[in-house]
Amino acid sequence: MIKSVGTHANKFHKDAFAHAFKVVHDIDTNIDVIPHHGSTDQLVVEAVLKHHGVPHDVVWAKMSECTDAMLAYAYGAAVAGFAATGLEILPGVQELLTALAAREDVVVGLVTGNLERIAWIKMKALGVEHLFTKPNIGGFGSDRTDRGELVHIARQRCIEKLGFEVSRAVHVGDTPNDVKAAEHGTSIFIIFVWAIELMTSCLFFNYRGRHSAGGDHGCVQRRSFEGRGGG
Repeated sequence: MIKSVGTHANKFHKDAFAHAFKVVHDIDTNIDVIPHHGSTDQLVVEAVLKHHGVPHDVVWAKMSECTDAMLAYAYGAAVAGFAATGLEILPGVQELLTALAAREDVVVGLVTGNLERIAWIKMKALGVEHLFTKPNIGGFGSDRTDRGELVHIARQRCIEKLGFEVSRAVHVGDTPNDVKAAEHGTSIFIIFVWAIELMTSCLFFNYRGRHSAGGDHGCVQRRSFEGRGGG
């Protein structure tokens, strides 16, 4: 849905992590010391601190302090107006969200490994937060560490907040963990794979997963588009 761009890629979110590491653990570091794409925020915190030798029990004893520190920084970034620095909406996403928001038979939710408030701050800063169904529906890294559970959580929130069950869910993502989340939430998924050097490849999967009555099946279509930068 969004991509990190430029020398300040995803600056506000990365800086929120760095702020938490310094305030809570007195460690000057950043999340780029470990591979983190597609992970959930709490697991990113755990992996970075493990990289620096912080014991597992200390990491989790202070996890709520870390996430609180991240949110405090995030609110400040939102007020200062730089929450969208180093982020871009992918081509076609705003048009798709606009079209879906106009339909009465569709609930538009957000599933991400980001902490919930950080996720919505990003959406607002990028100008698309209003296109999601109110009250804001989704599954987030503040709910669970396992991304595989997040689509299921979003579907449950439709029942809790809107009073009805979603009969069919479609999950869009760009990592193998998004596929896992869709499968766990018994959703059809669409996964975008963004390549480098002005080439974008999109893999479209129609997949119902092991948990559905239809069993495992799927079809794949690959398309490439020139002239769009990867992320």
